[in-house]
Amino acid sequence: MTEILSRDTFKAGLVAEGAVTVPNVVAGTDALNKNSADLAYAAINHTHTDTRDYQFLYDSVNTMADPSTGKVRTNTDVGTPSTQIAFSKTTNLGIDATDTFKSLAVGDLIYFQQLDNAANWGRFTISGAPVNNSTWWQLPVTAVSQQGTINKNQTVLVRFTFGTGGGGSGGMTQDAADLRYVNVTGDTMTGSLTVGSDLFLSKPTGQDLEVKFQVAGSDRWSFGKTWDTEGGVSAGSNFAIGRFDNGGNWIDNPMVFYRATGEVTVAADPLLPLGVATKQYVDARTPKTTVSSTAPSNPAVNDLWVDLSGA
Repeated sequence: MTEILSRDTFKAGLVAEGAVTVPNVVAGTDALNKNSADLAYAAINHTHTDTRDYQFLYDSVNTMADPSTGKVRTNTDVGTPSTQIAFSKTTNLGIDATDTFKSLAVGDLIYFQQLDNAANWGRFTISGAPVNNSTWWQLPVTAVSQQGTINKNQTVLVRFTFGTGGGGSGGMTQDAADLRYVNVTGDTMTGSLTVGSDLFLSKPTGQDLEVKFQVAGSDRWSFGKTWDTEGGVSAGSNFAIGRFDNGGNWIDNPMVFYRATGEVTVAADPLLPLGVATKQYVDARTPKTTVSSTAPSNPAVNDLWVDLSGA
């Protein structure tokens, strides 16, 4: 059976077998992997779920805004099915539930129960992406079922059930899987990726393996392992920095690091005053001698000035 790692529990590392595009590099954590989810849920047709329980005070206000610490509010009056729920990120018992809210996706379940009366409860499915408002979260929901009435200003038990795929119908929907998991055969991430351990990129010898930087989907820079076939003790699989034109076409590798020797080469002799000087440039450089009472402008290394000013 293919195991599924939740976004919260996946902390150890990431092995990427295909291309993973990360448009924005900011702080955050995501999950692995949608492909495993598709196989496990569609082929086996069972639900692999996780639940978390918290307590909140049911606020009397039904405006979608910060309910204040420890509280939850809905956008309707008592007895009317709600379509939006606002949660403080901090529970009534002082627990920071931010990681839980970050892990919620379309199709997950929310169960409300009056803490001191199990006969009063309601069930909802999350119908849209949760919105992070820093100190509180807003969740679009669809009412599924209810029993009794939970009056406001009561303490409620709230249970979040992950991976239910549209209300526990026996499988995860594709939309829910897309929001929660990264496909190991290749995917595009619209958020950030933080890896808490080593990141391994692997390809056979004789093939290049690069990390690329793009503008509007067109390559600009790359760095990574070169295609050079390995041999001997440490030859081949060198490291290079590549550059591309505005059409995304490779120009050359301005800098190459050779694994066998540790030497570094650059693509050309320098033209700029602060350009990297190659060995051939230095070896071929003929020192210039200036005989004058005026100091030469922009003298190069090893140039000689014979001062006739007598100073």
